[in-house]
Amino acid sequence: MAPLLLIKNLKKSYPPQRTVFDRATLAVEPGELVALCGPSGAGKTTFLDIIYLSERPESGEIFLEGKQAPWNERRGVAPWRRRIGYIFQDQKLFYDRTVFENVALPFFFDSQQPPNLKQEVEKWLSAVGLFGQKDKSPGELSLGERTLVALCRALITSPPLILADDPLSNLDSARAEVALKLLEKEAEAGKAVVLTSATGNVNCPRVKFYFIDRGQLLGETREVPA
Repeated sequence: MAPLLLIKNLKKSYPPQRTVFDRATLAVEPGELVALCGPSGAGKTTFLDIIYLSERPESGEIFLEGKQAPWNERRGVAPWRRRIGYIFQDQKLFYDRTVFENVALPFFFDSQQPPNLKQEVEKWLSAVGLFGQKDKSPGELSLGERTLVALCRALITSPPLILADDPLSNLDSARAEVALKLLEKEAEAGKAVVLTSATGNVNCPRVKFYFIDRGQLLGETREVPA
């Protein structure tokens, strides 16, 4: 099966001499859930940001559904990002909007909004136990609840690729289980899911673990590499 996401020979460094990635390669097929593990500062967020085109590597290639990343085509960035649902570590919610509006936000940039937008938003909020918070500002929610709002926003458009930057760290065990089950369900539906974790505590039988250490992306395993 052809990979939905293919990253080849990625190289990224920061001055003066800090190598983040040195020829890192990763292939994620439809239906796969991948966990990128490593200590703080290893480059996990940078890796996701490069895929999202908010960071640029010195060299390497990225393909999403067979299409190469449009590094030199400014007008190609927005269409690329529309195929990605990104759960940012700091959520990036709008505090002058309601929870409902934050989840619906991806559709505001789409010329064709679904006729059942209200029902879709409420369905996702119900799935994470936040239906009753829909009219509140994100500022009135806990950090864990804001993470779940960001999760709903990332998944509502059904993008083929989902990036999740340490999505479980701000959640208690019950909510982490809910979030992980939703991500697993997306993978089961044929999406590709890439999440990061500093601890490797991702309790899901279908997850494939990779480990980022000193510029290297260590190989696939069903257990966190020692």
